[in-house]
Amino acid sequence: MPRNSLIHAAVEEKLARLEKGWLARECAKLDPLFEKALAEEGLSEELSEWPEY
Repeated sequence: MPRNSLIHAAVEEKLARLEKGWLARECAKLDPLFEKALAEEGLSEELSEWPEY
C-alpha cells in the first residue's frame, strides 16, 4: 500500500474516532425523561388528525 494511502486511512480512522467520541459526549448530556416527554408532546392530539390509511 502506498505511503499516502496509509496516511489517508490513518487520518480517516482518527477522525471517525473523534466523531464517535463527540457524539457519545453529546448524548451523555441528554436527559432521557425530558427527551421522551418532548417526543410525546402533543402526540395524542396529532394522532386524531392523521388521515386513515
